[in-house]
Amino acid sequence: MDNRGSIKKQSIVGGFAILSIAGILSKLLSVVYQPLLNGIIEKDGMGLYGATYGIFVYFYMIANSGLPNSISKLVSEEIELGNENRAHRIFLLSRKLLIIFGGLLSIIMFFGSNVFAEWMGYPKISLAVKVLSPAVFITAVLSSYKGYFQGQKYMTPTGISQIFEQFANVFISLTVAALLLNSKGLIFGVAGATTGTVVGALLAILIMIIYYRRSKLDEIKTDNTEDKILIKKIIAQAAPITFCMSLQGLGLILDPKILEMRLSSIGFTEKAIEVSNGFIFRYNSLINVPIALAMALAVAVLPSVAALMAKGYKERLKNRIDFSIKLCFIVTIPCAVGLSVLAYPICKLLKYNSSGVAELLIYGSGILLLMSIIQIQTAIMQGINKLYTITVISVSALVLKLAINYFTIVQFDYIGVLIGNGMGYLLIVILSTISINKTIDGKVKIISSAVKPLISAGIMGAVVFGINKLLYMVFSMVLGNYISNALAVVISIIIGAVTYGGVFLIIGGLSKDEFDAMPNKIKRLVPKRFL
Repeated sequence: MDNRGSIKKQSIVGGFAILSIAGILSKLLSVVYQPLLNGIIEKDGMGLYGATYGIFVYFYMIANSGLPNSISKLVSEEIELGNENRAHRIFLLSRKLLIIFGGLLSIIMFFGSNVFAEWMGYPKISLAVKVLSPAVFITAVLSSYKGYFQGQKYMTPTGISQIFEQFANVFISLTVAALLLNSKGLIFGVAGATTGTVVGALLAILIMIIYYRRSKLDEIKTDNTEDKILIKKIIAQAAPITFCMSLQGLGLILDPKILEMRLSSIGFTEKAIEVSNGFIFRYNSLINVPIALAMALAVAVLPSVAALMAKGYKERLKNRIDFSIKLCFIVTIPCAVGLSVLAYPICKLLKYNSSGVAELLIYGSGILLLMSIIQIQTAIMQGINKLYTITVISVSALVLKLAINYFTIVQFDYIGVLIGNGMGYLLIVILSTISINKTIDGKVKIISSAVKPLISAGIMGAVVFGINKLLYMVFSMVLGNYISNALAVVISIIIGAVTYGGVFLIIGGLSKDEFDAMPNKIKRLVPKRFL
C-alpha cells in the first residue's frame, strides 16, 4: 500500500483540544513573560515595546489571516471531494504567494519603520521595528503549512510548533534584552526583546517542514495545468478575509490614538495618557488567554464547515455549527467569569500595581464572550462562502466602534474604549447570525447554548470568590501578602475548574450525542453515570 501523503485526521473536538492546550500554554507564557521583561527594560521600555508590537501585530494580521484560512478551507473542500493532488497543488501555490506577500510586507515594515514609529508617537522604536520585520515574512510562510495541515484536519503540527515557538520567543527575548540593555542601552534592549519572535518563528517553521516531510506529503505528484484557475480561486477566497482582518488590526492601532487625542483635548497630561494606554495593553494581554481557546476552536471548525458546505449537507452543517458555538461557550464563559471574579487578585499576582486593569477585566468580561463568538462566526462565514458579507459587517462595526469611542472616552477615560468595542462586536455577532441563519435555512442556537454554561459558571464564580477570600485570610496569617495571594489564586482556579465541570455535568450540560463526539481520552475523565 502506498502511504505517501497519508496523515491521521482529527475530529473537531480532538483538534480543538490540541490547539487549546498549545494556545493556553503559549498565552500563559506570554502573560508570565511580560512581568519578567518589565523587570529588565522597566516601565519606559515596556511602553516602547508595546508600541513596537502594535506595528508588528498589524502586519502580522494581514499576512497570517486571509491566505492561511483560505488554504485550510480550499484544501478541506478538495480532500472531501477526493481531490488530494489538487489540494496539495493549492498548498504549493499558496506557499509561493505567501513567500511573495510576506516578503513584501516585511520590506515595507523594514523601510517604513521610521514613518510607522513617528505615527505611533514613539520615534525611538524604529530600530526595534526593523529587527522585528523579518518575523512577518517567516510567519507568513509558516502559516501556509499550518493552513495545509489544518485543512486536512491534522492539528498536531500546529500545536507542537506553537509551543516550541513561544518557549524560544520567551527565552531568547529575555536573554538578548538583558544583554543589550546592559551593553548598549534602552533602545537596543527593546530591540533585543523582539529577537525571540524571529527565532521562535524560525524554529516553528523548521518543525512544520519536518512534519511535512515525515508525512511524505512532499512526494505527492501535482498537475500545474490548472495553476491560473487555482491562483484566482485562492486570491478570491483570501482577499476579503485579509481586508477584514486588516480592519480589525487597524481598530487595535487606532484605539490608543483616539484615546490620546480625546484625553489630551480635556487636559490629560502625556504621562496620564500613557498610564491609560498601559491599562488597555495589559487588559488585552490577559483576555488573549481565553480568546486563544476560541481561536483554536475556529481553526478546528473551518475545514469541517467547508467540507459539509461543499457537499450540501445543510442539516449536518447546522448541527456542527450549533455544537461549535456551544463548545465555545463551554470553555469561554467560565474564563470570563473567573477573570471578573479574580480580577484584583490576578492583577496583584502579575504585579500590575493599579486598579485600572482589574476594572477593565470586571467590565470587559462580556466583551470577551463577544470576541470569542466572533472568532467562530468568522470561520463559519468563510466556510459557507460569505466572505464579502463578513467584510461589510466588519467595516460597519469598525465605524460604529470608532464613533462611540470618540464620545465615551471623554466621559469614562479608558473604560470608554470598552463601550465602543462592545457595541461594535455586538453588531458583528447579530449581523453574522442573521447571515448564517439565511444560508443554512435554520436558526443557530446562540442564547440557548449559553444557558447551562452560564448557570455552571455563576455557581463557580460564587465558590471561587468565597474560597479565594478564605484562603488569602488563612495564608496571610503565616506568609507574606504576595505569596498568600499567589497560592489563593492558584488553588481557587483549580477548585473553580472542578466546581464548574461538576455542576455542568450534573445539570446535563452535554447531550449523549455531544458526549459521543468527545475524544476517548476526555470521556475517560468523566464518571460513567454522566455518559
